[in-house]
Amino acid sequence: MTPRSHALSSGLSALSSGLLLLLLLAGCGPKDTSAPATIKIGNMASTTGKDATYGQSSTRATRLAIDEINAAGGVLGQQIELIFEDTQSKPGETATVAKKLITRDHVVALIGEIISSRSLEAAGVAQALKIPMLTPTAT
Repeated sequence: MTPRSHALSSGLSALSSGLLLLLLLAGCGPKDTSAPATIKIGNMASTTGKDATYGQSSTRATRLAIDEINAAGGVLGQQIELIFEDTQSKPGETATVAKKLITRDHVVALIGEIISSRSLEAAGVAQALKIPMLTPTAT
């Protein structure tokens, strides 16, 4: 295994572990007849604009982690549905996107944004609406 592939593998393992923990903290209880068929997770990233390269890489890694989790049986027997929104590398857009994912799409957790200042924008929305948020690349 090359150093690069080892780093990628380690990163995906860490992201997968973080996603599982995030879902458990989100309160995804045992499956019952009233439980949704999938667990909806919102993903916010800049896939267009000046930070697109970073956002595209982060989104690919998130999708790979979700695919691994779903291939292993999902979480508590349910598959994860990733709902993606592009923040367009625009200041102020992340809070709007976070609110839309939570209120319109009814996600139980959020992943993203890649830039720290934009992560902070979304964090306020997530906290106010009591939705956990994981930011794998921001400082």
